[in-house]
Amino acid sequence: MEKFEKNNDAIRKERTPGEIIIAARKKKRMSQEQLSLECDVSAIQIGRIERNCVRPKIETIKKLEEALDVQLLTVFLEYWQLLDSGEKKLDRVKLLFCSFEYEISELGLNDEELEFVLQNALSAAKRKKNKRGF
Repeated sequence: MEKFEKNNDAIRKERTPGEIIIAARKKKRMSQEQLSLECDVSAIQIGRIERNCVRPKIETIKKLEEALDVQLLTVFLEYWQLLDSGEKKLDRVKLLFCSFEYEISELGLNDEELEFVLQNALSAAKRKKNKRGF
């Protein structure tokens, strides 16, 4: 545990969990591919985690902690609490957009269908905003 705390002090200056992971990975001179192999997680998922586009499972966070010798669970929990409280609105929007983007890409929509979905999502968001009186 002492090794975790020592590394956390140097790396924790970073802002988001993803930035902390990137800093720790680079400090160990690891590529995303190498980290993915060590953690048994796809390199694509490592990229999403580093961009703060997903909320990884606890087991994945534990694997990252072990591979990078950095405590991450508390960092993720604190960050998610800030997202959920509304203190990091732009980061929360980014997380939501990444999830939305992934789901939309899985549907294989053409441009016209995509435009329809986006317009409806925007209209629904505006209606909710107006109901709340913002």
